[in-house]
Amino acid sequence: MRFKAILMAYPKAQFCDRQPPEGREAYIVNQQNAVKKALQDYKLSIPVVFNMNFGHTDPQTIIPSGGNVLIDCAKKTISFV
Repeated sequence: MRFKAILMAYPKAQFCDRQPPEGREAYIVNQQNAVKKALQDYKLSIPVVFNMNFGHTDPQTIIPSGGNVLIDCAKKTISFV
């Protein structure tokens, strides 16, 4: 396997001040459920961290491309190394 976890930013749930037809909250939940279903379909059991502040968010964390991340699921911490 090439990766051991997935980090997902808050989804951009509006574009040009237009909300998705199902509403912002439902859009976010639907996107998360789609990721979970894809992992089930491919029989992958890896941590997924949703709603992080990178991508199109404010505030925004910059994650260097190719950098390493340490995820401690028990402590619920993420460190960029």
